[in-house]
Amino acid sequence: MDSENENVLQLRLKREQVRAQFAWYGEMLNDDQMPLIDDTLLATHYYAAADPPGTLNVYLTSGTSNGRRKRIRYSAAEERFYLDEKARLFAQLLADETGHVPYRTAVADMGTGHAAATAADIFQQIGLTCHSLPFSLPIAEHLTVLERERPQVLYTMPSILERLLFAAPDPLQFGLRKVILVGEVCTPAWRAQMAARLQLAAGDIVDTYGSIEIGTIAYFCNKIGRYVLMDGLIAERLRDGFDVAQDESVLVLTALYRTHFPVLRYVTNDVVRDLRMMEVEGRQRMTFAAVTRRIGDEFKHGEKISLYDIEQTVCTHVADAVIRVVLREGRKMCVFVRSSEALSEQTRARIADDLAHRIAEIGEMISHGLLTAIVVEQANEADEWFADGARKLKKIWR
Repeated sequence: MDSENENVLQLRLKREQVRAQFAWYGEMLNDDQMPLIDDTLLATHYYAAADPPGTLNVYLTSGTSNGRRKRIRYSAAEERFYLDEKARLFAQLLADETGHVPYRTAVADMGTGHAAATAADIFQQIGLTCHSLPFSLPIAEHLTVLERERPQVLYTMPSILERLLFAAPDPLQFGLRKVILVGEVCTPAWRAQMAARLQLAAGDIVDTYGSIEIGTIAYFCNKIGRYVLMDGLIAERLRDGFDVAQDESVLVLTALYRTHFPVLRYVTNDVVRDLRMMEVEGRQRMTFAAVTRRIGDEFKHGEKISLYDIEQTVCTHVADAVIRVVLREGRKMCVFVRSSEALSEQTRARIADDLAHRIAEIGEMISHGLLTAIVVEQANEADEWFADGARKLKKIWR
């Protein structure tokens, strides 16, 4: 059976499992339908619903459009699968040329949520002792723990890594040999800059991609320079109704192992670039080049602004750039750049010009009047978008 026919069969089997688990889904169906499951359906039928009987792990995430926090449920079996799958991935990402994991200590600096709650168990499963840092600690205490523990591996989010490296007098005192990231846009140019500050090879900072609804979705493979989808996931492209570039699509996923969340043609709201099958280490795997942005109602006129492309562009001009993108009055885009070097007026002008002319979607928005100006400014510690305490900082601000 070829992979396309196998996917069709798996989707049909998954539909019957979701129909049996969630009555509201069955009530939607007619004949052989397999509708998309999006945030509107989930906000109505799932996120705020009472927990079913049985032993479940419940994780809370940010609020939906109606202001209620999302409740995501994992059964004991799903939690075990998630832990085992992630442990296998981390062992793969941390292995040396012989396939052995040469590290013994880790720190998880993740904030809250599913990834943070399970990090210590995952590292322990592959033979590392792990110290988990509460996100509520002031940044100075994060630095103290890292300098005291000197972990070989750090598991964190890109914006937390940014804050740590800018706040540390000498990041080399951490003793890091590997960094695993999750949770936010992360470009190759930015990873290379962060690695240089730690005197690591660019490949020693590894990005992973996941969500609280699904678990681990993909990892960045240095050998092919692309993200590789995890086993047990079926990916589809969604373009109709969305203003995306020619090589982009909204990622739709089906997770075969999930039973207590309806991951059947689930609309992730993440826009990925160049989603396609290719051979990876002798196997056909679904891959993509990057997650460029999220869609939704976070800001007006923002669906075509790719934080990924903005960060990649700025990092070609500034050696240690950390950026925040702010939309003002709906149509003015301000790019704040924090760097150890002073940015001249000429450098800031070149960055603004590149953003307007090298990123086709931004140029199009300017020509249509959706954006009226691009302003590049040097940031400082007082700017609220770099403040300690915010959880996810790599986003479009309003």
